[in-house]
Amino acid sequence: MTDFLDKTVPNPKPLLFLTAFAFLLVSLNPSFYADDSAETITAAVLLGLPHPPGYPLYTLLSHLFTALPLGGFGFRVNLLSALLAALNVPLLFSILKKWAGLRDVWAFPLSLFWVVGATTYPGALSAKTGIYELTAVFILAVLGALLEKRWEWAGFLFGLAFANHWMTFLVMAPGFLFFAFSPARRENPLGLVRGLAGFVLGLSPYLFLPLRGIHAPLLNWGDPVTLSSFWFDLTRGQYQKAEADGTWAAWGAQAWYLLKNYFLEWPGLFLAALAGIFWAWRDKTLGVAGLLIGWFLLLASLSFYLNLDSERFYLLGGYALASQALLLIFAGFALSLAPDFEDWKRFAAAGLFLALAGLGVWRWSQDRQTHYTYAYDYTLNTFAELPRNSLFYARGDSLIFPAWYFQWVEKRRPDVAWVGVDGLPMDWIRATLAHSHPDLHVPETRQKMGNESIPTLMKWMVQKNNDRPLFISFDKIDPQIIPGDSLRIEGLVQRASPDTKKGPVPDLSALDQELIWNRMRTRHWKDGDPVDDRTALFFANNYASDRNLLGLLAEDDGDAWMARAKGKSTGPYFSTAQEAYGLALYD
Repeated sequence: MTDFLDKTVPNPKPLLFLTAFAFLLVSLNPSFYADDSAETITAAVLLGLPHPPGYPLYTLLSHLFTALPLGGFGFRVNLLSALLAALNVPLLFSILKKWAGLRDVWAFPLSLFWVVGATTYPGALSAKTGIYELTAVFILAVLGALLEKRWEWAGFLFGLAFANHWMTFLVMAPGFLFFAFSPARRENPLGLVRGLAGFVLGLSPYLFLPLRGIHAPLLNWGDPVTLSSFWFDLTRGQYQKAEADGTWAAWGAQAWYLLKNYFLEWPGLFLAALAGIFWAWRDKTLGVAGLLIGWFLLLASLSFYLNLDSERFYLLGGYALASQALLLIFAGFALSLAPDFEDWKRFAAAGLFLALAGLGVWRWSQDRQTHYTYAYDYTLNTFAELPRNSLFYARGDSLIFPAWYFQWVEKRRPDVAWVGVDGLPMDWIRATLAHSHPDLHVPETRQKMGNESIPTLMKWMVQKNNDRPLFISFDKIDPQIIPGDSLRIEGLVQRASPDTKKGPVPDLSALDQELIWNRMRTRHWKDGDPVDDRTALFFANNYASDRNLLGLLAEDDGDAWMARAKGKSTGPYFSTAQEAYGLALYD
């Protein structure tokens, strides 16, 4: 067994790629996940500009995949994520062999662990996380080029990496530079010049942002056509105040989450990686130090720059996804310490292959997304609740981004003025609304606006578009926007009326716990397909919110109304998200 790969498969890398890609292909999401994936797919189809920093390289690559005659647009862009994840496997194999000195029989299964990780596996199944899979590709490709002393290629790949996700590579740059100029790889000044030239050339995809912005695509985040707007978009100026405003408690919680994330990615391999670092430090001190510097700086930036609430810690897993490749490399150093006995080799190789197969089966059973249509169906169900020519105020990326996809890509419900209210201060949002709905009155101003302007803009639009029925996706609307407002739940949305007497009286059967949930139903929810915790919690929170609103409305309408409603109810009220979560999964 230990000699099979060496003698039978002279170049295992194509087999590795095909094995990984086939496993991911039978796990792939057919639509989009409940994150930024709908926005990513919309940008790919329209050649649009997604949220900062614009991800120009990934947008261009994903646009090519939208031309494939396979499935819907979501599946095609998700296919790119799977391909990039599969590409990481042979890249890992090469580094494990060349730098860690592993034999094929160990490097083969260890590199395949990439596609069965707790974050790397789901990261390969949907559009947005393909950006992080591409980041991992560049980490491994730059490292491989440096090992081969290919300075111009290392610089060029590093520039392309910046055009994909510059934040990761900026903080890891000192580590790569330390690695590049350690004595084992030190080169003459001409090598540095070639590397710098390659880096500048690799940055060229950023020209896509202003060149495409000139044509004002529907998705034109930041409209980066001037130097100031381009720089604001590139440096993510929109988020800097919120992100760089954490506390020691928040930083500590984020650091702890990241450490747990590394420990649980592949059970046991984190400890092996620590042992590998200790051994490799003695033999390859400066090279290992370079990777550790880059790794530490990435962890520090994620822990001490970001300021996330606990419900958004899952973002840390995505941001750190690419650095999981370093964990596998260091685990490879630990494996290289294995005794050189034939019986031990057979035992260790068999154990590694069995662990890989077992983890792969587990991941597929728990985390595959072959029938994942929850975010897709929920947004369509929301559209179905809205009468023609509605003005719909929405909050939450899991609603707004899919709405962009449906209206701009699939051309569904163009009559609905779907307004993401938190984006109203952005000029491009209002410009796109005016373009998409010529009869809609949209405020125009040359003044820079912040979030404090949102209620004023919402009120102006309500007053100027009073011929459109108004609906909202959230539980409460500021009375300054609609004085004396009345909210009436209508399925998955709330109708807002400026006069309680004119507000439609809800069907009393709406108090039935089943009605709301039935409207939220999506395909495959009961078909035995896995639903990840994040998606289930999204549904549970929405369900609990609507149930709570029904209770508030009943309370506001008085005891008599409540008494009439009581006879219509067929089950107990659910007062917490956790109870609603149980109903959502098992009812």
